[in-house]
Amino acid sequence: KTDLILARIGEITLKGMNRTKFEQKLIGNLKRRLRQLGSFSINQSQSRLWIEAADPTQAVDLETLLTTITSVFGIVSASPVWRVPGGLETLKIAARAFVGEILDREGPRRFKVESRRGDKRFPLTSPEISELIGGDLLETYPDRLTVNVREPDFILYIEVRDQLYLYNRIVKGQRGLPVGTSGKGMLLL
Repeated sequence: KTDLILARIGEITLKGMNRTKFEQKLIGNLKRRLRQLGSFSINQSQSRLWIEAADPTQAVDLETLLTTITSVFGIVSASPVWRVPGGLETLKIAARAFVGEILDREGPRRFKVESRRGDKRFPLTSPEISELIGGDLLETYPDRLTVNVREPDFILYIEVRDQLYLYNRIVKGQRGLPVGTSGKGMLLL
């Protein structure tokens, strides 16, 4: 179940000493835009924003939420993610369920797995995670999946951070800098 949105920030991470001010402005702008949809908590770590409903019973249309988030300047992209607590075995189980939903909705597919290991304490490297999960998915769905790393129908993304996260969709955002961070200017003609 998608209960979390991962939003990526871009240029702000290059701002050095002023970075915190830019990040705070972006989070403030995002909270202001999300207020119309309900109450949300926003946490930040490693140039990522993790957005989730403050009340888990709150019903929010996922597409409306993604559109609202990606329309805020400073957001590079956003993805609905599955949060997977635990380790490698729970990751395998969750990946099977995640890909099973895609296959039930869209039929047989070509796929690839891309992993990003932000938590270096995790016992496997990024390529090892991709290989292990990809192999497990092929064994689980031998007639419905084929590997194609050059032209996949979908990519299963895995992020290893404080927890494990799965997603396959990336919605492009407005990019740029947050509204309200640039100075005032005047043009004399």
